[in-house]
Amino acid sequence: MKIGVLTDSSSYLTKEQCEKYGIDVLPIPIIWDKKEYLDLIDIGFHEFYEKLNTSTTLPTTSQPSVGTVKKYVDKYLSFIIIFKEHPVGIAGVIPTILLLIFASSSSVFPKTSWNL
Repeated sequence: MKIGVLTDSSSYLTKEQCEKYGIDVLPIPIIWDKKEYLDLIDIGFHEFYEKLNTSTTLPTTSQPSVGTVKKYVDKYLSFIIIFKEHPVGIAGVIPTILLLIFASSSSVFPKTSWNL
């Protein structure tokens, strides 16, 4: 059985780290001045901090859509998934992942960084 590692973009792993260790990164939506950015896709961390330094408003975040999460989970339906979530927690992501896995009737065994 293969093991897959999925984290969200709040982990701020480099592309090199992700490629070296085979880690997929689920982008967190960032809403800023009524515009939505996908973290590390539409806005990098350097641009984020530059904008934070000059903006008069603060950004908010959102849970990735079920459809976005499903695209990642579907890749792992024959894997063990290890999901690393930011310690502060984007708590809605893990239940969404678990729901999609169990709905697929696959033999995936999800693990979170909480129970490793």
